[in-house]
Amino acid sequence: MAALERFMRDTAPTPAPAPPAGRSPWAQAALLEATGHAPDEPVAWHRVSPRRAP
Repeated sequence: MAALERFMRDTAPTPAPAPPAGRSPWAQAALLEATGHAPDEPVAWHRVSPRRAP
């Protein structure tokens, strides 16, 4: 059993790097198109941070 576990560890592919933070330009364009907004039109989800109640 230990040999099988070692083989699996030794031959496993390396993990993929983490995706970049934020939305990709393609996702942003799709979101704007799906909601009927122009690329330069202000939209609610572009706010820097949501307001929090005290």
